[in-house]
Amino acid sequence: MHRSVRDAVRLLDSGDTPLVNDCPCCALREDLVPELRRLAVAGRHRLAVVELWDSVEPQSMAGVIAAADAPLVLTGVATAVDPALVLPYLSNSDDLADVGLAAAPSDRRTVADTSPGSWSTPR
Repeated sequence: MHRSVRDAVRLLDSGDTPLVNDCPCCALREDLVPELRRLAVAGRHRLAVVELWDSVEPQSMAGVIAAADAPLVLTGVATAVDPALVLPYLSNSDDLADVGLAAAPSDRRTVADTSPGSWSTPR
């Protein structure tokens, strides 16, 4: 899994992070949260925007970031979807691996499993 950290002007850091238990959320918890914490403590940036790839559910990662200790504060989550693709994706039973979107070799989810309409609403 590759990550890049940029500000408005330049690339600040770039590197590869191995998957933890073939779980992208676990890997992001081990890599992303400490990186966000480091940026917050440095005090140079007041806001971070995290862009996830197609097979990582924003709700799961929002929970990981929200559960992190200070100084991190989750203030919002935005998801952009193509309205023309929502219904076709919700009914798509293709495996993520078959369409090149699997997060790990053991990822057995379908396209519909990771589509916005299949995400549950936080309570």
